[in-house]
Amino acid sequence: NSKQLEEIRNQKLNKALELCKQSGLVLRAFDGKNFSFECDEPNRSKL
Repeated sequence: NSKQLEEIRNQKLNKALELCKQSGLVLRAFDGKNFSFECDEPNRSKL
């Protein structure tokens, strides 16, 4: 059910955010399907 999938995705997203934050970084890219994510410097300007 899609509500459940959304829940799981949100949990993964929060986990990714947490891991980035622990390193003093911000979440740059997130893929809920494969649970891959990228952290980046918070002060880097987005082009």
